[in-house]
Amino acid sequence: MPKPTVSRNVACSKGALPTQPAPEPERTYQSVDSVKAPLTLEPRYVRIPDAARLLGISRSKLYEAIARGEIRRIRWGGVALIAVADLRVPGDGA
Repeated sequence: MPKPTVSRNVACSKGALPTQPAPEPERTYQSVDSVKAPLTLEPRYVRIPDAARLLGISRSKLYEAIARGEIRRIRWGGVALIAVADLRVPGDGA
């Protein structure tokens, strides 16, 4: 048995025509030149695992470098952070 179809038109008083659905608003598009690129922000500080990943070393090697004073570590609300600027090697071009 086929399902009954439901009319989307609104029934009006006797003798009046059913109303039509409202037309969709016309879409406008911006040219690519007028759209600004999203602002990309680089973090100033990263957590220990992220810093080790950026350097390509293990976390234990990073902790050893911190203990030797080669890399500074700060604490912010119980979280150990490394400044991204401290991870850059001079002359690396980054």
